[in-house]
Amino acid sequence: MIQHVTLYVLKEVERLPFVKEQLEKLKECNLIMDNKVAVSYQTDLPSIENPLFAQIAHLATFKDEKDAQAFPMSKEHMELVQTTNDCIHQVITMNYIDE
Repeated sequence: MIQHVTLYVLKEVERLPFVKEQLEKLKECNLIMDNKVAVSYQTDLPSIENPLFAQIAHLATFKDEKDAQAFPMSKEHMELVQTTNDCIHQVITMNYIDE
């Protein structure tokens, strides 16, 4: 399985409920076996440059590398980008093999 982890820093904390809702909709994507969204209890982020703190995380499980690679171009992911792009200040993501 491939684990996909994405951390989001928002432009405005007030947009957090909307972004969370949009990330939760990704459970409808047939490429994703498990879809989780976590919100930091520290939504007011420290004003330091390093380390960078995120307000929301998306964790998705894919069956294999093929599904993980197909996800960025999926209809559901493209809709997420279109609807949330104006809310996002910074994104960091990684994929790893979960054995």
